[in-house]
Amino acid sequence: MEEKTKSNFFFAISFSWKNLQSYRISFVSFIIVSFMLSGINLGVVRCIQDAISAVANKNFSLVRIIICLLIFLVIGTVSTYFLEYSTGKVGAKVANRIRDSYTKKIMKLSQEERSRLSTGGIASSFNYDLKLVTDFIPSGMITMFKQTLMALIAMIYMLFVNWKLLLVSIGIMPICMVVVRMLRKKMSLGFKGSMEGITQSNEVVSEVVRYMPVVKSYNLADIMLNRVDVFYKKWLDSWILIHKVFSPMLMLNILINELPKVMCITIGSYMVLNNYVSISEVISFILLLDYVIEPLATLPDIITNISNTGIACQKVMDMMEAHEERSDGAKLQKRDDCSSVIRFDHVSFGYDKNKNVLKNISFELKRGEKIAFVGESGCGKSTLISLVCGYYDYDEGSAYMFDQDYKSLALTSIRDEI
Repeated sequence: MEEKTKSNFFFAISFSWKNLQSYRISFVSFIIVSFMLSGINLGVVRCIQDAISAVANKNFSLVRIIICLLIFLVIGTVSTYFLEYSTGKVGAKVANRIRDSYTKKIMKLSQEERSRLSTGGIASSFNYDLKLVTDFIPSGMITMFKQTLMALIAMIYMLFVNWKLLLVSIGIMPICMVVVRMLRKKMSLGFKGSMEGITQSNEVVSEVVRYMPVVKSYNLADIMLNRVDVFYKKWLDSWILIHKVFSPMLMLNILINELPKVMCITIGSYMVLNNYVSISEVISFILLLDYVIEPLATLPDIITNISNTGIACQKVMDMMEAHEERSDGAKLQKRDDCSSVIRFDHVSFGYDKNKNVLKNISFELKRGEKIAFVGESGCGKSTLISLVCGYYDYDEGSAYMFDQDYKSLALTSIRDEI
């Protein structure tokens, strides 16, 4: 499972980098700005630390520190605006290109691929998988990098100040994170059950609305309502489980976010009284803890989200690599001297290569004629029409339109005459 998650993680990154294409230079500039913002945040903390030290030492010449803070504020504000606007703009352009390519691909899919993927699967991938992918490129990547970078810079700075205080401050977090991850797994089961209950009940309700005359005619209302009640009961049980798990997880999240600060203040106060650290260093620790706690606390979610994005990227790539209808072929030449419009000679076809649906079918449609295909359900009438429209290639025999081989003609040209 861990190997699969790791694989999805790196696939999401590689797929995103590939689809950035002409925006890769812009992406590198976003990384540079993120690095600069991390430095600005650290500079602000350093200025606050210097200001506290100056006050503690009764040195009230704070003009230089205030000027530095104002400079950091201006640069940080402008850089943040640039980063948010630029990543949003690039993200919108990349999303538009991916969605446009995806839509064009759907139109080019062969009928075999449409049947294999199913309408619901294609729609789900278009609405859900593409959203995950386009949200990640590049905004999600930048956010992940920015948080990770700031956390690393903050931790390195804190290590140089006092590694013992850092260890005491965040030492409890790994245990809490493990417990939260276990609870989230239980919650995911609850969400899955809830979604299944809602989906199944919606299907039943849709059937009832669609076939209301039939439901009323055969007095099926009570039966259908009982089916819906079963699914709603499943939904209710799932939500009870979700809230049962959510309550202790909420307390753990509070502990993850607040306990490190409490530990830092408590142990830091003791260290200040014993001259191990200065009060300004403790305050800088508290300010920097937010940059460390948030990425660590959300690390399981980040990994899960990127892993899910990797799965979505794989689905999108599978769709983009799916088999297309042939686009070659000559333009149909309608000949006035040809009386035969469509002719099938000993045509055989099967969706499964080992089992024919149509075998040795021959017919001819001449100008002015009308032909009806009659037979019991499942005998191949719709399949035969699909072959006439060129949705599938027949396996054996030959087919002609105006005495021109079907397989030599462009599909668009064939369909123009149907």
